[in-house]
Amino acid sequence: MPGRFNGGHSEDWRKGFIFRQLRSNILILLNFPKGPIPVETTKPAADDFLQQQARFDDFVDCYSNERPRQALDMQCPTQLYRPSSKPYRGQPNLDYPFPDKAVTVTTCGRICFNRRKINLSQVFAGQTVGIKQTDDRIWLVSFMSYDLGYFDDETCRLEPPADPFGPKVLPMSSE
Repeated sequence: MPGRFNGGHSEDWRKGFIFRQLRSNILILLNFPKGPIPVETTKPAADDFLQQQARFDDFVDCYSNERPRQALDMQCPTQLYRPSSKPYRGQPNLDYPFPDKAVTVTTCGRICFNRRKINLSQVFAGQTVGIKQTDDRIWLVSFMSYDLGYFDDETCRLEPPADPFGPKVLPMSSE
């Protein structure tokens, strides 16, 4: 692709990559509509990641503290911001009174069971789940009061439980 690497100079490619990454991050943080961001934050590109980040940080500071918004009755966001009166205390420690084991999900979304790895989900990273044996070699994984699925200790593949909202077959009446 002509022009993509600007003559093959890896330094120019790296700066472009850093710019694109930071641009997408700042647009997400500010809930910007897709569109141009101020030229002074991007042109010319900074020499390294930290200098480019400092330019974006300055822009965010100006955007939040100095630029009034029509939607906010010509006030800046920082003039109206009030911290919550309720401090966030995090989730309480999860207690699983009935499972055979309580294990913590790894950062990659796995649980380790008898030296085997069972893929769960990164959504549960750092959370404690309960494991309970339901049958010979069959185990149930639960999070809080929700059953996440079953696995057997041979394949260690998590299978979802039956859908509680799915269609149910009712017995035929004797009439």
